[in-house]
Amino acid sequence: MHKLMINHLSYPYKSMFILKQIVLGFFLLFLFFILTSADNPETCQSTLLIKKRGKLIVGTYNDDPYFSYLNPKTYQLQGFDIDLAHAITHEMLGDKSKVEFIIINASNRISYLQERKVDLILAEMTINKERQQLVDFSDIYYMAGQSLLVKNDQPFHSLNDLENKNIGVISDSTNVDSVKHALPKAEIHLFNSLSSGFQALAQDQIQALCIDDVLLFALKGEDNNYIEGYRFVGGEISWEPYGIAVKRGCKDLLRNVNKILQKIKDDGRWQQIYDKNIKQVSNISARPPS
Repeated sequence: MHKLMINHLSYPYKSMFILKQIVLGFFLLFLFFILTSADNPETCQSTLLIKKRGKLIVGTYNDDPYFSYLNPKTYQLQGFDIDLAHAITHEMLGDKSKVEFIIINASNRISYLQERKVDLILAEMTINKERQQLVDFSDIYYMAGQSLLVKNDQPFHSLNDLENKNIGVISDSTNVDSVKHALPKAEIHLFNSLSSGFQALAQDQIQALCIDDVLLFALKGEDNNYIEGYRFVGGEISWEPYGIAVKRGCKDLLRNVNKILQKIKDDGRWQQIYDKNIKQVSNISARPPS
């Protein structure tokens, strides 16, 4: 019936009818895009909801030197991640102090996002495919190198010297794959903490310890030198991209975090944060990751 009526319409009316159908189609497509791109307020913290609340809630560590740690003198959190969180809060809420830090650990950080206990996770979290199935990541905010630490009195001067040797790796990290790729014949030993891995290295249970350079910074003493008797071998065996984690599917918040992060990189604040917290111990100049 409709087809018959359209066929009998005069040319101007027929053209008008088709034009209306095209406009209606575009409107429905636009409406679909808006509805599917908007965050569900029952499952996501949008930027608008955070502004109404008046504070940004960030999950972080309190024991990672130079990134997020509790200063024993001031009892305040400080470090690269903390300064970055303050900068993001300033851009989002106009006041860097309007941030609440929730202390998390590697085992509960993702569940804290899923349960909306925090808005963001800023805790040296490496971006990888497995984690991307559970959370959404911002653009890269830091590139961490993975290095091998050995004792000075051992005859290891290159990666080849460590082939077939016992290599320590901190468990629940991405370093295992890096060691397997760099030293496919090495025997890998997992440790629950930096201190237990370092103890094994000191007692010659392993010949090298592989960890992110940000953790190796923690081995530096007050004189800014590494603990006497240890050195690096082989340079960085891989690079780990750190991202800010957002609850999966919360597109509005992720979009705004990326926009703010790019601004912080462009206007020099990232460089200031790096020089203040990392360069003083790494003695390495760096630029914001692209």
